[in-house]
Amino acid sequence: MSDSVFLETRFQILSGGYVAGTQLDREAFAAVYDCNPRLILDAFNALIVEGYLEKPNRGMFVVKEWDRNEVNDSYDLWAHVATTSAARTAERADLDDINYLAGIIGPGDSYDFADELATERYLQDYVLFTVELVRFSKTKTLTAMAKQLAPNFLFRKALWCSTADDLHTEREALEHIAQDIRDRSAARVKDRIYEVVMRTVKAWPGDRIANVNSAVEVVRPTFPVMIGDVSFGLGDREPTLDGIVVPYGITPNG
Repeated sequence: MSDSVFLETRFQILSGGYVAGTQLDREAFAAVYDCNPRLILDAFNALIVEGYLEKPNRGMFVVKEWDRNEVNDSYDLWAHVATTSAARTAERADLDDINYLAGIIGPGDSYDFADELATERYLQDYVLFTVELVRFSKTKTLTAMAKQLAPNFLFRKALWCSTADDLHTEREALEHIAQDIRDRSAARVKDRIYEVVMRTVKAWPGDRIANVNSAVEVVRPTFPVMIGDVSFGLGDREPTLDGIVVPYGITPNG
């Protein structure tokens, strides 16, 4: 049971379900899991060792602010969900779905990455591509996990820290992914998705999340901006394409 509590709580932290500073109640967890509070304590202590929680006072367990390790963990988790979804989509999607997916990302001259709003539109197209990629996998568990993992604050921050050349390379990779799915190449699309996810995390400068605000960023819109009816800002809670607010596990300004 303590293993289940550990894994599920870790997922909630990495997906932004529990933001930095959230206090976790051992007794409440024990009631939810219908188990001895000692098992919850074991899981919480393991999360402290792994760097996800801290214990400022006796009996108090609080979600820590993230550093580079948690960023890497989050992307590793997302890479697993995304690559598995892409492979399933390559195997299961019908031709109409594949054609629709291929048409989401525009051609190279569709995005001027020196323009703030054009860059935000690319981000939305990227998110839509990802959402549909997961949906066409026709796997309920993957879809549920993906809804909690992406899009999120980390993704937008990584985009702000990217160069225009990086974003053009990423756009081309999405075109190749769509073609791999059309070719029904599950193995190739998994490799390519993994490369895209790992390339994104490398855009992060420094080890502390707070440092990203002072980094030199080639692509960074002036916020807040409106895209359709949705306002995108600099907070630690970002609205998704449908306007739902996604909580995130860091404090942007440290």
